[in-house]
Amino acid sequence: MLLVIKPTSCFASIMNTDITICKELNMLKGSTNGLSELDTKINKVKQFDYLVTESIIEFDNAFSIGYVKPESNDYLRVMPTAEVKEYDTVDITFNIAIDKNSAEVKDNYIIKDLKGNCLDVKEAHLITNKLVRLITGPQISGELYTVTVKEVQSIEGLVIQEGNNITKFGGLGSGTIVNRYDCIPVSNTKVQIIFNDVLDKETAENNQNYIIYDRSGNNLQVYDDKVVSIDEDQEYYDKSVYLITSQQTPGELYTISATNVMNINGEDISSNKSIMFGGIGKKR
Repeated sequence: MLLVIKPTSCFASIMNTDITICKELNMLKGSTNGLSELDTKINKVKQFDYLVTESIIEFDNAFSIGYVKPESNDYLRVMPTAEVKEYDTVDITFNIAIDKNSAEVKDNYIIKDLKGNCLDVKEAHLITNKLVRLITGPQISGELYTVTVKEVQSIEGLVIQEGNNITKFGGLGSGTIVNRYDCIPVSNTKVQIIFNDVLDKETAENNQNYIIYDRSGNNLQVYDDKVVSIDEDQEYYDKSVYLITSQQTPGELYTISATNVMNINGEDISSNKSIMFGGIGKKR
């Protein structure tokens, strides 16, 4: 009988036990006690082989948590998401940086309603390295649209894999009233966001409700926020917020996304729109 010692385990005790069993088996070659003693040793080997195998599996699994093996060398497994902005505007967000040339080919996006009718994609613009803005034909309010992304590549040149390239959104009619907000950079570390309704102070002053990022997708940190007082702005004092941020890069284009900001009636007034502003330098 040949016992193969498995060198993949890193435990010295396992290796030593394997060697001991091998020695015992070798001594049995000249034994006169019949097969019973040999059978006992063989059973020990089988039992120990099972324990070693289980240990190796557990050891390997401990180092494989969080690692996803690529589907292939040529395709990228990633799920895009769609968010309607206006009756003719849809944002497609990826969770990886994508190539500008392939991202801005409008024919790489196919949008269909439930009956299979195509919604015209007129333009495609890369806003950040993870976000593409599509300009479409007029949508039908309440219609469910499916977006199929094809031939869009990551910055490494990997193509998004079929089966993970579909997302959906609900259409907005041209008469739909979309909640809006605007922003004004006040200083190198301060931005004023102006909403179109009187703000609920609790949600408006939650800095987790604001995300600011540059064209490369890097976040501009939001350290603090507060509803503007009447002494600070007599026109928009109850409808605007000051955000205190990390230092802006002069000339950089920043995008602000606000979520879960309510008016005094408890209605979300931050949805369906992202806004942009240009970074400004320090005052000298």
